[in-house]
Amino acid sequence: MNGNRFLLLLLVLLIFSCKKETPPTEPVSYLARWYGTYHGTSHKWTSYPQGSTYVTNHWYKDVVVDVQKGGTDSTLNFAFTYDDTIFSSRNDIKFSSNYSHNSQWGGGSSYGSLDVQFSNDTVLTYNLFQKCGIPCSSGEDFVIYKK
Repeated sequence: MNGNRFLLLLLVLLIFSCKKETPPTEPVSYLARWYGTYHGTSHKWTSYPQGSTYVTNHWYKDVVVDVQKGGTDSTLNFAFTYDDTIFSSRNDIKFSSNYSHNSQWGGGSSYGSLDVQFSNDTVLTYNLFQKCGIPCSSGEDFVIYKK
């Protein structure tokens, strides 16, 4: 009887101590559906005091945003082209499976935030806000569509 228990215990130990293979890491599938080129109009603005008044300026530019796979897990890279001549980028923006990115940085007069949302796999909503001093702020927002 003791011999059977010993063999059973040995068998249980062997089963649980065997190295189990982990499946290879797959790329985050929900990101791939957002790769591509989006087109629309960007709204940029700045607000600041000037003398005894407060001034807000607005600019509207054609924007093309190329969205590609980022360099790290769950991230996307954004390449922006404004009016076919002005280029900028934001890389490795981390996205959750609920189709969004929300981040904040700084505080007080250096506070900033970025909110990016994908909808229906063809709509990109972008909202950037940045303080540039206590009374000053700037930002950019748009809703654009995949072509």
